[in-house]
Amino acid sequence: MVMRYSVTIPHKIYLTPTVPQLWAQDNCPSYLSATLWLKEEPESSTAEFHFADEHDATVFSLRWL
Repeated sequence: MVMRYSVTIPHKIYLTPTVPQLWAQDNCPSYLSATLWLKEEPESSTAEFHFADEHDATVFSLRWL
């Protein structure tokens, strides 16, 4: 069974949307995917990033939260 660790961050749709994703790809070997939750109110949109390793999820959250 593969464990999945998720980190949810605010997603600013008016900024470059791939910056956290590219950072995760370059710096977190266990990065799996991202789920974007876009809402009509841009300030309430979020992105959920998924990792197979808890350490990578922690490093990512320290960088982006």
